[in-house]
Amino acid sequence: MKLVYGVKDKPKFAQLIILAFQQLLSIITATLVVPVIINGACVTNMSSAAALFGAGIGTLCYILFTKKKSPVFLGSSFAFINSMIAAFAGATSMSLGFLGLIIGAVCAGLVYVAIAIIVKFAGVNWVNKLMPAAVIGPTVAIIGLSLAGNAIGDMSKGSIPDVAVSPLITVLCGLITLVIVILCSTYGKKMAKLIPFIMVNRNGACNLVKDSFECTKVEKYVKEKQAEGMTNITIMHVMIAAYIRCVSQRPGLNRFIRGQRIWTRRHVEVSLTIKKEMSLDSPDTVVKITVPRDATLQVVYEELNRVITEYRDNPGGDFDETAKVLSYFPSVILKFVVWLLKLLDYFNLLPKFLTNLSPFHCSFFITSMGSLGIPPVFHHLYDFGTCPVFVSFGAKQRSYEVNPDGSVYKHSYMDMTVVTDERICDGYYFASSLKLMKGILRNPWQLDEKPETVQQDIR
Repeated sequence: MKLVYGVKDKPKFAQLIILAFQQLLSIITATLVVPVIINGACVTNMSSAAALFGAGIGTLCYILFTKKKSPVFLGSSFAFINSMIAAFAGATSMSLGFLGLIIGAVCAGLVYVAIAIIVKFAGVNWVNKLMPAAVIGPTVAIIGLSLAGNAIGDMSKGSIPDVAVSPLITVLCGLITLVIVILCSTYGKKMAKLIPFIMVNRNGACNLVKDSFECTKVEKYVKEKQAEGMTNITIMHVMIAAYIRCVSQRPGLNRFIRGQRIWTRRHVEVSLTIKKEMSLDSPDTVVKITVPRDATLQVVYEELNRVITEYRDNPGGDFDETAKVLSYFPSVILKFVVWLLKLLDYFNLLPKFLTNLSPFHCSFFITSMGSLGIPPVFHHLYDFGTCPVFVSFGAKQRSYEVNPDGSVYKHSYMDMTVVTDERICDGYYFASSLKLMKGILRNPWQLDEKPETVQQDIR
């Protein structure tokens, strides 16, 4: 599932008309089928027009009470079908049957009102604990299964002229339709499900992007933070924080491929290469930090500095030690060990301590060419691990522009390259994410506060 429009977004008029007809066709059947089922199970004459009218009034009231923040259509509820059938079946007359339905509807409505009042003051966490997905899922399934008998009964009543076995044919047609719906809903929702099978390797699914961004305000922001006490802050800290902020609004960036399936992370894991000293002979290593998706610059700064300090005080961390041990293995054994690790990783059987240790299992990899004074390179993605994005930025450059009044304006900018795994989301999604990141870098002060909202991955 992909969220195309937000709650407050308005499609163009032509698109709005098409979407309206689409919504009409999808809801009218579900709304009208409830009276049909009731009329078929009981000797009643429930009005389909009344069902549509009630659904319309209920929807308008719901949108009004939620202040247009939850654009949901309230149609006929299948959960009350058995209750309605029982009400009609147990009634001594039609009037008493309808009276029972009215009383039941009022009581159900009062329960909803009571729950709404509790949620307003106590929040929704207790609801999630009381009715988790493990409870809601079977409950919804039971509702559908309870109606299976009605569906089979309606199909068996079908008739085809001049065909003696028409009930069997209708049942067969219904079963074929059911199988087709199941197959389409499972395997035909999106082309994206096939992409990991078509493009098996990460390097075979790379998109390369080169761009530049003005870093004049980032430089000013860094100087302000240094004056406030963040003595070790660099543009690298700001770049990482800006990307994490993008992830909070574009959660698709935090996906990865494992076992030719698309997964998503709960936190943001960042890998980067560091040196103990800026010299040719100084050893380098890869460190990794894990932060929440709503992390501020302060959180990124403290966590990154902690990890870097630990390495520079004690070079040769767990990753380096593990790599050193593996290097002692004979080539044949080492090849088998690496093959085994890749196999375990494919089936998500790699031990947790290894994925935490591995720099190749991360949300994105970032490196700076600025300290070397060279332009950024297009770094390949590793086929081992889960890293779907590699970001590289180069040295700062200066340019001079002439303002309309004739004055000369000096500004700084940096080149940046991004290598992405297009299997996790489409090109438009990446492009909009890059645009969002550049917007954050134009106003880095927003990184001082947590984002107002953190978008959840709805895939």
